[in-house]
Amino acid sequence: MNFDRYRRPIAMSDPGRHAALFDGLPRDTGALAATVQGLLIHQHIAPAYGVTLSRDQQAQSHVRAVEKILGDIVTRDGRPLSAARATNERQASAPISKKVNTSTIG
Repeated sequence: MNFDRYRRPIAMSDPGRHAALFDGLPRDTGALAATVQGLLIHQHIAPAYGVTLSRDQQAQSHVRAVEKILGDIVTRDGRPLSAARATNERQASAPISKKVNTSTIG
């Protein structure tokens, strides 16, 4: 069985013009998960961190395309993705597992 089609992102998980942002990110899954956690905050977990999401942040959680999510992150903060954002400045998100396709990293 050929699994090549699973090694390429689909439209929703394709980083598109932001693919280069993945350069230099950890390849270890634990370290990569920590990087993602420094960029995103789940919309329903934010209050546990003392974060009250603004209307704009609440709307972020409805964005599904990875290219758009990455664009929003770097528009607000141009540092590399490896730099964790302050908890209240993270991209609000729905469940992360639906968005991240680690086959596009590295």
